[in-house]
Amino acid sequence: IARMQSDYAELARLAALLAKATGAKLSILPMGANEVGAHQIGFLPLKGDHAGQMLQHGKKVMILLGVEPEYDTLYGQLALDALEQAELVINLTAFETEAMRRYSDILLPIATYFETAGTFVNAHGQWQSFKVSAEAPGDAKPAWKILRVLGNMLDVDGFDYVHADQVREEAQAQSQTLTAPESFADRNVQIDLRGGAEMEIVPRLSLYSVDPIVRRSQPLQQAAGAPQAVTESNQPIDELTLCCGDTCMTLPNRANEAVAAGTVVVPVAIPETLSVPVACARVKQ
Repeated sequence: IARMQSDYAELARLAALLAKATGAKLSILPMGANEVGAHQIGFLPLKGDHAGQMLQHGKKVMILLGVEPEYDTLYGQLALDALEQAELVINLTAFETEAMRRYSDILLPIATYFETAGTFVNAHGQWQSFKVSAEAPGDAKPAWKILRVLGNMLDVDGFDYVHADQVREEAQAQSQTLTAPESFADRNVQIDLRGGAEMEIVPRLSLYSVDPIVRRSQPLQQAAGAPQAVTESNQPIDELTLCCGDTCMTLPNRANEAVAAGTVVVPVAIPETLSVPVACARVKQ
């Protein structure tokens, strides 16, 4: 939950300061597969805008790789608006939707992670490789092969891979030791402990909404624990209205004493909440 907050840097520093003061060990769990691997090889927005800024301010050209920004970020409709306003959108995707056809100029079919060889790096930094478990349909190809061909067409150096093992070996050679979470205590981050008058929105991401594959699994979407368009707060009210600018939506509310006072839990990555993105939503009082 903390990782999805706009003030996560402040929360991370507070946690590090608390660990330092008490002599505790601080461990931060990654949100998704290969997040640790991305950090190890430096696949980070160290220069220029990060993904959120790209979706907020827009770009002339956008390249998407296995992602549905309206569901895989907290920007919902704002993400769709940014993509539709871009001059060129190249989409490497295993699925095709009406929204993709609307904002994409080029659709390139890629294999899912079941249909390609690759490597995941777990929370402990261990590299775990896997082989293809199913044949990709039609003309779909592993994403790294498509990127290799594009690099060759543009005469870019370093795109001579033949096997996925070569990609992994080069990535391992460039991997770096990650900074210990305790070092967050030494970072210069502005911390404001004053509570605001508005209710704090806490996004809730269901396990059955985390990626394009599980979102398309009908059995999972019908199972207990599947995402529901219902907010939760400790207030005994029937519904809550959320607004982003002039756009508002009203959702049923479920009273839950376990939810902290002054906060409301809002489900994300579901169609019912796309129109009012959590990234800009406010609770209408």
